[in-house]
Amino acid sequence: MSRLWFLILIASFSCLAQADFLDRRLGEISAQTEMTAEFTDIWRAEYLDEDVVSHGKLYFKSPDLLIKEVISPEPATYTVSGESVKVEQGETVKHIQLSDHPELGMGIYALRMLLQGNRKGLDRMFLYQFRHSDNSFESWVIELFPKSTYSKEKVRKIEVAGEKGELREVKVIYTSADVYITRIKANE
Repeated sequence: MSRLWFLILIASFSCLAQADFLDRRLGEISAQTEMTAEFTDIWRAEYLDEDVVSHGKLYFKSPDLLIKEVISPEPATYTVSGESVKVEQGETVKHIQLSDHPELGMGIYALRMLLQGNRKGLDRMFLYQFRHSDNSFESWVIELFPKSTYSKEKVRKIEVAGEKGELREVKVIYTSADVYITRIKANE
């Protein structure tokens, strides 16, 4: 019986440590209410002969404005505000609701919630665990697992990597084995 209590105690400390780590990182990340960065997107899929790579600029302004300007290979601007995405490609403008496309929305929700420091939102939508590459916890990865049944059918997990309070990479791993990676380099 005492062994069972010991295991329960260890599990409790592990959960508390993960929650504390997440709170610390969210505080550091959300301290910047505005961010500009360069990005590289990589789309890997079994049906593609080679990765599809794009480059551009990211802009975030708290609480929920996220703009992704693709410069190459084909210019486009994606403006995320609230639950909608405005897609501009040349003369063409489309509007997409994130809730209608969980495969698209999950990565955006995760990125925005991290930038906002929105712990309640993360807890509502994801289960998570973290790992770090050194004892200082400076380089870290948070793995986010969708909670909703519908989202779990599309997205297996999202890995967010960073160093200290800066995001470096968001990797969406789909149930189809496709992978969408966004590498982020913050502007000074």
